[in-house]
Amino acid sequence: MNRKLYLVAGVLVLMSIALIFFMKSQTLVFMDTERKEQKARNTAANVKEDSQATISVLPVGAFGDLASLGSGVNNGVSGQTMALGLNGGGGMVSPEMASAETAKASLSVTSGSRQSETNAPISAIASDMKIMPPYYGFKYVYKGEALNLEDASAAVYRRVKGDDVIAKKLADLISNLDISGFNISAFSNLKATNLTLTEDKDLGLVISFDFNEGNINIYENWEKWAYPERDACGNDQACWDRYRLKISDVPADTDLISLANKFLADHKVNLDHYGTPLVDNYWRDNYEQTADKTNFYIPEYISVIYPLLVDGQVVRDQSGNYAGLRITINLNKKAASGLSGLVPYRYESSQYDLETSAEAIIKLAENGGWNGNYYMQTENVQTIELGTPEKSYVQIYRYANNRNEELLVPALIFPVISTPAAVNYYGQKYVAVPLVKEMLNNFGNQPVPMPLILRAGGGTSGSAGAATGVMEVVPVTEPADLMR
Repeated sequence: MNRKLYLVAGVLVLMSIALIFFMKSQTLVFMDTERKEQKARNTAANVKEDSQATISVLPVGAFGDLASLGSGVNNGVSGQTMALGLNGGGGMVSPEMASAETAKASLSVTSGSRQSETNAPISAIASDMKIMPPYYGFKYVYKGEALNLEDASAAVYRRVKGDDVIAKKLADLISNLDISGFNISAFSNLKATNLTLTEDKDLGLVISFDFNEGNINIYENWEKWAYPERDACGNDQACWDRYRLKISDVPADTDLISLANKFLADHKVNLDHYGTPLVDNYWRDNYEQTADKTNFYIPEYISVIYPLLVDGQVVRDQSGNYAGLRITINLNKKAASGLSGLVPYRYESSQYDLETSAEAIIKLAENGGWNGNYYMQTENVQTIELGTPEKSYVQIYRYANNRNEELLVPALIFPVISTPAAVNYYGQKYVAVPLVKEMLNNFGNQPVPMPLILRAGGGTSGSAGAATGVMEVVPVTEPADLMR
């Protein structure tokens, strides 16, 4: 009897196992069939799938005329660096000008996409500091390999912004709330445009969602990142100086990247469409060229950049700097404290004709590319050499059809490979030239940027003028201004 019971039990177990395998196989078949059907639907709709990302293929020229994007009128010129009287194209000063007195300022002003940075508090600049105009001009000369521009056309991308589904669902979640006598249900067809969440803890963060633009920004909940000892310094400059960072306080790039990687892993940020991270070390250029390194202001925040990848190529801004995910590291706290550039990977693409003349592209590069070369000095012209370019996409913004559009256009990025040893160069590290043919028709017609100089404050709002040592960045309206 027992043997029969064991036999029946064994048969039942085997039948159960067989049933489980059958159901699992059927589920896999169903899932595979559904995946194939979905892929077929996407193919019919002309959509390429990449994980959760989508790239919709539109007809040729679907984004309209792109000629105006080459003029800088709609999109502005990003990343122009002006230092010690240097204009947007970059520039140089002699070592004598970068003396101990002028080095006290270590001031750079950056416009456009890169975050403005000041290497010393302007109010702390000595009132007797001498500001001298630069007296070197410069020209770009291409020294790279021969260009092979075979592609007659390529895709231009436009980022798909916003998510009405999520925006409406969020509005529905709170539509029935009665807040202090105010009933949200009295309104119709609601959708969320912005949402802010705050971590109420030590080193807490603020997470800001913009549903119209489709991006996420994270920054410090400043109350939770306080520096009580330094904040108590008040007007005591000596006290503030005690808490200034030294060059030895700056972690190695590998450590900064490790902090950024940990932050992204802890917060489960998908990095499928980003390249190898690198540290934004632009401030080090000024540091290395400054004579008085003891008084150089070491930045308290440094960024780690994860370049955005589209079609296997990195995305840059119009100055050639990498665009993508940017993680901010707070050096005082030795912790990641911010994130920007996080957007859904959703794009539309459309084909446009490209310039295939290497001679034309090199000529534009030697003229300064997107930022141009409008340096006023015509004497003592120095040579800056450009190397073999890298194919990339350049991020451009334009206002069209009552909305802000973000476009990615194919371009060549020429690196600066050599600068004169006799001068200190504070200009751009890259020269960017778009390849879209219709953009090049107006490429040399950018508005000429007004050169800027540093000068003692003239009593502007919030400034006591030269008496307090406040310096102004002012436009040069006459040649004589350079000698004031």
